[in-house]
Amino acid sequence: MIRGYITYGGERLDVTESPGVLGSPAYGAISTMSDINDFYAALFRGDLLSKDSLREMTKTEAFPLYGLGLWKWNQDCDDKHRFGGTGGFWTYRTASVASTDGQYQATMTLIPPPMPAPVEDPRTDDKFNLWDDQMVSALQETLDRLCP
Repeated sequence: MIRGYITYGGERLDVTESPGVLGSPAYGAISTMSDINDFYAALFRGDLLSKDSLREMTKTEAFPLYGLGLWKWNQDCDDKHRFGGTGGFWTYRTASVASTDGQYQATMTLIPPPMPAPVEDPRTDDKFNLWDDQMVSALQETLDRLCP
């Protein structure tokens, strides 16, 4: 397991411990990037949900660019879209983008250097958001090169 660190009160702390210690529902849901890609491939091939359920999941009328647990991004190579997600815990950041035909997926994880916890420095969340956006941009560019 990759180790993650933050700084808190000027001290470097190892936060590699699973989020379950803090009561997160993500406890035990540790996946590899390959697992995440396999999930999105199966989701968009129709192996996990009915077509109606998947269509409902990818609706973005209520919240522009966000469906039921999925972010929506435009493909630069045509008028179609891709879906996926970003997130992390403490200093772990992951972004994943997938084509809606289940053919292409790309996932990236970033382990930033130790930074102040967001409770000590609210700018830390801004950095997390910036890194998430940059990872999605890199993944989008990669998948755009695979467009027909």
